[in-house]
Amino acid sequence: MRTKYSEILKKITISALFLAFALVIKTLFSFYIPIFGANGMRVSFDRIFTVFPAILFGPIYGAIVGGLSDFLGWVFKPQGAYIPWLTLTAMLGGFLQGLIWKLIRKKKNEPLKIVVVLIFAIVGILGIINHLALNSDKLIQGFYAIQSTTVTKDVATQMLGKGELSPISSLVVSLAQYTSAEAYQAKLALYCNMLTIGLEALSLICLVILVLDKLIKDTGKIKKSGYFLKFIVTMIITGITITTLNTQILKIYLPALADRAFVLFWIPRLIEEIISCSIQAYIVSLLFTVYINRIAPKEI
Repeated sequence: MRTKYSEILKKITISALFLAFALVIKTLFSFYIPIFGANGMRVSFDRIFTVFPAILFGPIYGAIVGGLSDFLGWVFKPQGAYIPWLTLTAMLGGFLQGLIWKLIRKKKNEPLKIVVVLIFAIVGILGIINHLALNSDKLIQGFYAIQSTTVTKDVATQMLGKGELSPISSLVVSLAQYTSAEAYQAKLALYCNMLTIGLEALSLICLVILVLDKLIKDTGKIKKSGYFLKFIVTMIITGITITTLNTQILKIYLPALADRAFVLFWIPRLIEEIISCSIQAYIVSLLFTVYINRIAPKEI
């Protein structure tokens, strides 16, 4: 009985430590990107620490730490009114991370590798297609969009109204249409780059990471490695699910977003989430590899 309570106390203590790290990151190093005049997209790397209780101790610990991270993060650094539903989705996210990891942690990497490579190859191809379309429609002049060379809001609106834009260019213009005329060119350039360079870079970086991960594993110097695939699957599935739910919740609770199309609010948040999850998944895989090779007495 004493051993059981000691084990529970150990899990609670370690989870609290990861929660403290996450709160420091969330409080000091996170920021919001306004969308349609509201704080619609938070950029932070606190999930690097909140994911560990879920993968080490299971979905319940993941849910508790996820919920506490969201609530205490708002207490220490409030950004607008508190929305309880976002805490519930944070708990769901922690639970899903623990559940998905539990389901795939002992699966072979090869099937996952095929799926991940295929997905990120498609992401890269999509970025190239977007690049060609936006260049053809003169929304981008050269390799990337800059504020001084992008079209003004009046010109973009006229092009959209006359049907002169491709579907992809129409989408980008629509994403920026609620921005003021003064800030329109900067916002349009941002969205153009997210849908072109952002997707291309994400594809390239993830494919390079997969190659490096394979090379490190093949050297045999690190006995237990090659976890990036499983972490990126775990974190991206969870991230997309929670981002989709949170987007709908924010549309309900933030007046500035109430009359905006769901997809226009969801797409930039989704792209940021996928990029963020991919970077964090690699960092988590490195930390986890160190943990099981240097700290853990046996395989998790």
